[in-house]
This record gives sequence, C-alpha cells and structure tokens, in this order.
Amino acid sequence: MITPSWLGNGLAVVMLAIAAYCASRLVVARFARRQTHYSFDLMHTAMGVAMAGMLTSHLGPTAPWIVVFIAAATWFGVSATGNLLAVRGTTIATGSYLRHLLTSGAMVYMLVATPTVAAAAATPTMMSGPAGSTRFPTLALLLGVFMVGYAVMVTDRWSGAKADIDRNGNDAGRDAAPILAPGAVACCQVAMNITMGYMLVVLL
Repeated sequence: MITPSWLGNGLAVVMLAIAAYCASRLVVARFARRQTHYSFDLMHTAMGVAMAGMLTSHLGPTAPWIVVFIAAATWFGVSATGNLLAVRGTTIATGSYLRHLLTSGAMVYMLVATPTVAAAAATPTMMSGPAGSTRFPTLALLLGVFMVGYAVMVTDRWSGAKADIDRNGNDAGRDAAPILAPGAVACCQVAMNITMGYMLVVLL
C-alpha cells in the first residue's frame, strides 16, 4: 500500500516525542513524589522508539526488539492473570494489562510480518517470500481495528480512560500520592494506537 512519505515521517516524529515524554515521566515522578505506572511508561518508551524506526526504515536489527516486546507481552499477561486471581483484583486494572498485552503482541507481529513498515508503504505490491510478504493479513486487519477502536473509545469516554490510568493497575488507597499527568498519558495512548492502526493497515 502506497502512502505519502511525509505522513510516515510526521508520525515518526510524534512517536519519538511520546517516547521522550514517557521516559521523562520515570524521572519526574520519582523526584516530584508522584505515582506513575513504570511498566506502562517503559512500554510506551520502547514502542515509540521502535515505531519511529519502522516508519523511517531506521530500526536496525529487529531480533532485539522482538525479544523486548515478547517479554513485555509476557509481563502484562502474567500481571493480568495475577490481578484476576487476586482477592482485590479489579476489572479496570485487568483491562489495562490486557490492552498492553495486545499492543505488545501487535508490535511483535509488525516486526515479524515485514522488514519495515516504511518499505511496505513505498512498495506498490508486496514481494513474495518471507523477506517481504505480509504474513497473516487477517490478523493485521483485526489488530488494526482494535487499535483504532480503542483510540475512539478513549476519546469518547475520556473520564473513564482517565480513571483507568489513575488506578494504574492497583489499589493505591486514599493517602497515596497522586498520579502524574494521567490526561497526558491518555493522549499518548490515543496517538500511539492510531499510529499503530495506520502501520497495520499499511501492511495489508
């Protein structure tokens, strides 16, 4: 699927900005004595850098990134299972973990499916064979629909999404430090999901 180069480059800049912001949250939250979900921020940082690399064909070797996102998917899957089994587990927290599990899986798919999204966007027809073909296009479509649908849901139900982030996957209690800029995290999630949806559509 052919797409304008400026769109991919623009989205890459946005992804790098989000990655830098999420990385800074890890430092600011500590010194400002505010809460943040470290696994989410780490995940968004890695996703931002990796997606920017795929959009511009400057990702480098994909194997290390595949390992990173398989590890992330495992972490979120175990966290979701543990939260479901916990006495004080919440469906809100479990939903957050499951969504990040799916986004981690989508990253693994994109890294394995084609060499780069930028190459797919610049090529009218996909080459045959494992080096350039899009494997399991139906999966790409389903993941893309999920990404866009989740972005729409967050936009439509902003207060619910903010409460989701405020909970951060655990019961902090009334006396816990406030969450650092939960609204900004929601904006980052929307931008990353829309970008990932675009990248998945490009692979079709």
